[in-house]
Formats: sequence, C-alpha cells, structure tokens
Amino acid sequence: MSYWSSCGYPHLLGPEDTEELLIEDLINNSDYTANEGTSVWALEDSIEIVCNDPGMNNTYGFNATYIEDAIYYDFKSEIDAGRPLLHITYGHQYYDDHSFVGVGYSETESAQWCIDHDNWPTTPEDVYIEWNAFSNNIMRVTPGYDDSKIVSGYAYMTNGAGIGGVTIKFDHYDYQRDIWLTDGTALTDDNGFYSFTIYYGWGGVSGSAFNTGKATPLKTGFSFIPSYTGYDDVITDKINQNYTGSAPSLQIYGYIRTSDGAGISGVLMNGLSGSPTTSSSGYYSDLVPYGWTGIVTPVKSGYTFSPAFISYIDVTSHFSDQDYIGTLVGNQPPVAEAGSEQEVEEGARVTLDGGDSYDPEGTIAWCKWSQMSGSPVTLEDATEFATSFTAPEVEPEGEVLMFQITVADDGELQDCDEVSIIVMDVEEDGDGEGVLTCFIATAAFGSPLEREVKILHQMRDQYLVKSVLGRAFVRLYYKYGPFAAQYIAGRDVLRRCVRVGLYPLIGVSYVLVKTTVFQKLIITIFFCASFVIVAVIFRRKTDIDL
Repeated sequence: MSYWSSCGYPHLLGPEDTEELLIEDLINNSDYTANEGTSVWALEDSIEIVCNDPGMNNTYGFNATYIEDAIYYDFKSEIDAGRPLLHITYGHQYYDDHSFVGVGYSETESAQWCIDHDNWPTTPEDVYIEWNAFSNNIMRVTPGYDDSKIVSGYAYMTNGAGIGGVTIKFDHYDYQRDIWLTDGTALTDDNGFYSFTIYYGWGGVSGSAFNTGKATPLKTGFSFIPSYTGYDDVITDKINQNYTGSAPSLQIYGYIRTSDGAGISGVLMNGLSGSPTTSSSGYYSDLVPYGWTGIVTPVKSGYTFSPAFISYIDVTSHFSDQDYIGTLVGNQPPVAEAGSEQEVEEGARVTLDGGDSYDPEGTIAWCKWSQMSGSPVTLEDATEFATSFTAPEVEPEGEVLMFQITVADDGELQDCDEVSIIVMDVEEDGDGEGVLTCFIATAAFGSPLEREVKILHQMRDQYLVKSVLGRAFVRLYYKYGPFAAQYIAGRDVLRRCVRVGLYPLIGVSYVLVKTTVFQKLIITIFFCASFVIVAVIFRRKTDIDL
C-alpha cells in the first residue's frame, strides 16, 4: 500500500499520516494477533476497506483477490503491469507459511524465480524464491475505477475536419523502475472524438517535480500539436483535450527516357492529381496525399511505354525512381466503329452511335457521319459520335439505309465504317392504328429477334435487294406475306410445319451469309462430289440389274 501511495494514488495517506499509520489501519481491519499474525483471506477485506475509504477522499475502487494454485504467468503479468503483489508460501522448507511482496521475477533454463521483498530484519534485501508447489499462491492488488474520471477531446486537421483512427495512448510513470507504463488507449471515431476512463488521482506521485501521467496522439504519417499532454493528480473530468494533426504530402517522381537514355519531354502523367508533364530531361514529379490510391499512366502520341502504367495502393511514403521506357512508333490510324445494324419502323427516331471508335495512340481529332444509300434523311449533329434522324416512309417491302462514319487522328490518318438501318413499313388497320408488316418467318418462329429470322433478313439485305430479280421477289413477298403470316400465327401445328419447311432455306441462307468465299467453294465441291458419287453408284446398280 505504501507503493501505491507513492505511485499514482496519493490519497491513500492523509496529510498527517505515515506508512506506520497505514500499517496500523490494515491491522485494525484484519484478524491480526501478535502471536499468529493475520490470515491471508483477512487481508483481502482489510486492503479493500482501508484503500476505499471515502473519509480519506480515496475511493479508488481497489480490489484484492487471493489466487490459490496460481501459475507463474499470473505472477509475471502483475509485475509486467507495474503492480506489486503478495506472494504466499505454504510449508516452504525455508519460509514455512509466510507472505512476501513480489517485486520482480527472473527465469533460467532450469527454474522460474520470484523476486520478493520482506520486512523481517533477517531478510534486509530482496530474496529469490523458486516457483513451485510450495510457493504458488498470490494475492493481486489492483486499483479499480469506482470514482473514475474522463479524459476526452478531438483530433482535428488544420481545416477543422476530424481525424479518425488516431490512437491516444495513456501512460503513467513508475518511479521505482524509472519507466513509463501504459494504462490503455482510446481510438478516435470518424469525427475525431475520443474518450478514456482513468482512476481518481491518475498521474499524481508524491514528491514528483513533473507530471507523471501523459496522453500521446499517434497515427502513422501524422504529426500532432501538442505532441502529448501531461497530467498530474487528475481528480476532475478533463474535456476538450484536443490535438491538431497534419499529414505530409508524399512525392512520386521519376524519369521517362528512351532505351538509349534520352529524356522524352511532354509526356502527360495521367492519374496524378496535378497532371504533370515531363521536362526536357524526361523528369516528372507530383505530390499526393497520405494514403493515396491510384493508377499512373504515361501518355504521348506516337509512343508506347513500358510499363504501360504503375498502380499505387495506400501510399504512406515517398516513391522515387518511378521510371518508364518510351518507344517511338509510327502514327497508327484510328479505328472507326459505326455500331450495330438496326431494324426500325418508319417514322421512328434512330440514333447512330460511333462512340466505340478510338485511336490507339491518343484521341480522335474529328468525326463525320454520311449517308451512303437509301431515301435521304437529315442527320442532326453529323460531326458528333452520336447523331440522330427520323426514319423515312418506305414501300411495303421496306428499305435499307446505309450510313458511314469517318474518323481522323491528329496526324490526319482516317478510317471509315458503315452500318445499315433496315426501315420496315407500317400499315394501318381499320382503326387507323400502325401495324408492323408481318413476315412469314416471324410468325413461324414467334419473334423477329430469333436467330433464324435474322439469318433470313441478312440473306435479303446482302443478296435479294441487290438484284432486280431479288427486289421483285421481296416486293411480292411483302405484298402477300402479311396475309399468310396472320393465318399462320394463330395455329401452332401450322407454325411447326412452316418452320420445318423454312429450315432448308435457312440453311442455304446461313451458308451464303455466314461463310467466306473459300468456305463456299469447299461446300460446293463437297455437294458436287457427293452428287457424282451417288450417280456412279446408281449407274453401277442399274448395270448389274440389267
């Protein structure tokens, strides 16, 4: 108790008290007798009574706990926490039944030792007692928080924003061992607020000329003002214990050079916040905030770079020598993408989208849409990637409109791509409502989006509408097809029969629209060869019969 009185709990002794009076108080509150001393169990109560006396203004909430058959780790953990304890022996060969104050420990390869202090004249110095079955009882004496106090505040950035994740570390000074011992930590929330509970009188040491309690803000990469706050004998709550933090900006820098070491100037470093460009020596540099995550990509027309990019995750230090090798290449032409074929009704709003066009080395300088064939329409914003027009009225057989997008890069290299827009006629029924012209294939397969129907559409667009005879067939089909399709659509058995009948035509169409010239030649040779083989076999069979 004398130790605790001089190490953070100054109110265990009154202003006029001495250590002898404290011992007398302990005796008076136990079953002590002059001949037999006191029992260990009685010490639990006497310690708690004396150390938690409101009349002494020392409601520290001390707790005394007797542990029978403890393990050596229990003894060590109390010493490591800066708390002396009672070490008790029973039937020991030298000390018999006795109690000491445990103040340290030592371990060797063959034994575990307790360093104990005793007040007997025969043991004026600390003694070493081996930990075994005769010396494995202890009594912990720990202060509690019955009359605890609060230390709270905020960690702010210089702009007033709260800093989350700051550890506030609370320590008190152990004057006997001349070290600081940690009492615990608090962690700031997203608003920067923290709160920590300490015991009454925390930070006070009798006779100390300096603060013996301190709180220190800690977060990797941050510095704080003040760097710590000192405390002495805290007997009231401490609020607004604030800290101002600042995080350093971190530098990412390096060179971009050719393979022979020459600097490449004017390279844009995409991804860095300042969007720096390289100097004549190829040097670049930029600052990023602490914890930054991003991807840095060097860009310059006519060059490729190795590596193509560098990724950064949670940057907490400077990055030097972030170098790239640039290779000069010939200007590559852009790639035009006019988009996918569309089927629309007459009068519909149609959008042409060339947004997938790109330049391998940078950006596209300009683009332009043109109509190549079909009924003329007016294109809105023909120099934008996306342009629109209104589908024209068409004949019953429909019409195919062809459009082309032209794109160019900074070096005036160009590329073109075309897209077809199929405009379908809309008839009016008796009520004046628009009805999409029916197709026999659509009625048979149930939807114009079915794969088989699309193949027949492609056959029509790529072959039939490009010849006089084919266009005549298409007009005839669109004239009588709606009536046949309406009749087929409501009859499932008939639809199945029509599908079976259409598959040979679909097969031929597939071969025509989905194969190359070489593949068509192979298929033709195969069928011709098959026909010849069958004819030869048939002729031989006829000769034998004769």
